[in-house]
Amino acid sequence: MMPTLSLRRSALCLAAFLALAAAPAWAQTRVIETDFGDVEIPENPQRIVTTFYGATQPLLDLGLAPVGQGQMAAETNTPPDYWPLIADVPVISLQGSELNYEKILELAPDLIIEVNAYGEDRVERLNAIAPTVMVGTHGDFRGQWEHRVFRVAQAVGRVEAYEDLAARLAARQAEIAGRYGDFLAENPVAVWTVWETGSPFINPSNTMIGRILEPAGAVFAAGAETLKLDTGAETQVSNEDLGTLLADAKIIFYATDLAGNVNQATEDTRALSNYRLLPAVQEGREFPLGKIVIAGYGDAMIALDYFEAALETLAGN
Repeated sequence: MMPTLSLRRSALCLAAFLALAAAPAWAQTRVIETDFGDVEIPENPQRIVTTFYGATQPLLDLGLAPVGQGQMAAETNTPPDYWPLIADVPVISLQGSELNYEKILELAPDLIIEVNAYGEDRVERLNAIAPTVMVGTHGDFRGQWEHRVFRVAQAVGRVEAYEDLAARLAARQAEIAGRYGDFLAENPVAVWTVWETGSPFINPSNTMIGRILEPAGAVFAAGAETLKLDTGAETQVSNEDLGTLLADAKIIFYATDLAGNVNQATEDTRALSNYRLLPAVQEGREFPLGKIVIAGYGDAMIALDYFEAALETLAGN
């Protein structure tokens, strides 16, 4: 007879207790402040497990790779330099939001980075295995990808690396704005994405991607800016409204994966008659932008690659 769920959980908790009892005590620990409370962690964690790609890419941004990871992003949605670092890293996710706690135990982590998408029960089970730091990806934290990288940097002791990343992004944005600012002032942009046919989203300047492009000189078209939400989330619109909301954009960007591939919903939307008749589309001023749900600095830099390539096509060097 198969053991019941409660018996399996009891066995897992006992295994976690024995593993912790057998493990050597950390020589040094430190307490870090997180958005979800203070956490005591090893001074210099070496074996890190992430439970979600939104925590994995920040770790890779900082020059570290996990020993175990949650559900992976597709290779075409992972920065090319990062993919070899995680392609063979064990996945600790099961179906849905469940985790393979036995696998996590086997990996003997000294730090787990969790996200705030799940309940306290899951955090408690992870804490029974190793100190768990939670970072924000949902709710009020949804669009705060830079803050998420900072919190991961705090946890792994690489705040200076984070500051270098932030400075490099800002310098590149300033360089693009310096070259193309005048051109962009006269050519407002709009950004859209779609995951399900019939339900496109428009991304104003205060969304994740908008906060990357605006410091690089982008001026967002008025039609898109009317859709700004206080949360910084993108706004869902109807197919019928695309022709009105994007009409004043001189340059239109649509989301792809990092390799420039589009999903079927994007193809369907681009084939709409009211979309094809938009002035920017008619004039060949429609461009891919890469992944616009930003997981970290790797994604952000690639978005700027696409943005700059479009500007070079339109305005030259």
